[in-house]
Amino acid sequence: AASRAEEGQLDSEALVANMEPWEKEVLLIDYQGTFGSFRSVVFMFGLVTAFVTAFPAAPAVAMLFTLVTQKTDAYKLCRIFRRPNPIQ
Repeated sequence: AASRAEEGQLDSEALVANMEPWEKEVLLIDYQGTFGSFRSVVFMFGLVTAFVTAFPAAPAVAMLFTLVTQKTDAYKLCRIFRRPNPIQ
Protein backbone atom coordinates (compact mmCIF):
# COMPACT_ATOMS: atom_id res chain seq x y z
CA ALA A 1 0.00 0.00 0.00
CA ALA A 2 1.32 3.40 -0.94
CA SER A 3 1.62 5.99 1.78
CA ARG A 4 -0.32 9.26 1.67
CA ALA A 5 2.83 11.20 0.70
CA GLU A 6 3.44 8.91 -2.27
CA GLU A 7 -0.21 9.15 -3.33
CA GLY A 8 -0.07 12.95 -3.10
CA GLN A 9 3.08 13.03 -5.18
CA LEU A 10 1.53 10.80 -7.82
CA ASP A 11 -1.58 12.99 -7.89
CA SER A 12 0.50 16.16 -8.35
CA GLU A 13 2.55 14.54 -11.13
CA ALA A 14 -0.65 13.52 -12.91
CA LEU A 15 -2.00 17.03 -12.47
CA VAL A 16 1.14 18.61 -13.97
CA ALA A 17 1.10 16.10 -16.84
CA ASN A 18 -2.44 17.21 -17.78
CA MET A 19 -1.67 20.95 -17.67
CA GLU A 20 -1.50 23.22 -20.68
CA PRO A 21 2.02 24.48 -21.57
CA TRP A 22 1.28 28.01 -20.33
CA GLU A 23 0.07 26.61 -17.01
CA LYS A 24 3.31 24.67 -16.58
CA GLU A 25 5.30 27.80 -17.37
CA VAL A 26 3.62 29.72 -14.57
CA LEU A 27 5.07 27.19 -12.12
CA LEU A 28 8.66 27.84 -13.26
CA ILE A 29 11.21 30.01 -11.43
CA ASP A 30 11.32 33.76 -12.22
CA TYR A 31 14.18 34.83 -14.49
CA GLN A 32 16.44 37.29 -12.67
CA GLY A 33 18.06 38.94 -15.69
CA THR A 34 21.21 38.76 -17.76
CA PHE A 35 23.63 40.57 -15.46
CA GLY A 36 25.24 37.35 -14.21
CA SER A 37 25.78 36.03 -17.72
CA PHE A 38 27.32 39.27 -18.95
CA ARG A 39 29.50 39.47 -15.85
CA SER A 40 30.97 36.03 -16.55
CA VAL A 41 31.68 36.96 -20.19
CA VAL A 42 33.46 40.17 -19.17
CA PHE A 43 35.42 38.29 -16.51
CA MET A 44 36.47 35.67 -19.06
CA PHE A 45 37.58 38.38 -21.51
CA GLY A 46 39.69 39.97 -18.78
CA LEU A 47 41.36 36.67 -17.91
CA VAL A 48 42.09 35.87 -21.54
CA THR A 49 43.55 39.34 -22.11
CA ALA A 50 45.71 39.13 -19.00
CA PHE A 51 47.08 35.62 -19.50
CA VAL A 52 47.24 35.15 -23.28
CA THR A 53 51.01 35.69 -23.32
CA ALA A 54 51.60 33.11 -20.58
CA PHE A 55 49.02 30.62 -21.89
CA PRO A 56 48.56 30.94 -25.69
CA ALA A 57 45.74 28.40 -25.71
CA ALA A 58 43.63 30.62 -23.42
CA PRO A 59 41.45 32.02 -26.25
CA ALA A 60 40.57 28.50 -27.43
CA VAL A 61 39.74 27.39 -23.89
CA ALA A 62 37.69 30.54 -23.35
CA MET A 63 35.79 29.94 -26.61
CA LEU A 64 35.00 26.37 -25.57
CA PHE A 65 33.86 27.57 -22.15
CA THR A 66 31.72 30.27 -23.76
CA LEU A 67 30.04 27.78 -26.11
CA VAL A 68 29.23 25.42 -23.22
CA THR A 69 27.92 28.34 -21.16
CA GLN A 70 25.77 29.49 -24.07
CA LYS A 71 24.16 26.07 -24.40
CA THR A 72 23.50 25.74 -20.67
CA ASP A 73 22.04 29.27 -20.53
CA ALA A 74 19.76 28.43 -23.46
CA TYR A 75 18.59 25.29 -21.68
CA LYS A 76 17.90 27.26 -18.50
CA LEU A 77 15.92 29.90 -20.39
CA CYS A 78 13.87 27.28 -22.25
CA ARG A 79 13.27 24.69 -19.53
CA ILE A 80 13.98 25.98 -16.01
CA PHE A 81 13.05 29.66 -15.89
CA ARG A 82 9.86 31.45 -16.82
CA ARG A 83 10.09 33.69 -19.88
CA PRO A 84 11.33 37.17 -19.01
CA ASN A 85 8.83 40.00 -19.20
CA PRO A 86 9.55 42.53 -21.94
CA ILE A 87 10.48 45.98 -20.65
CA GLN A 88 10.24 49.18 -22.65
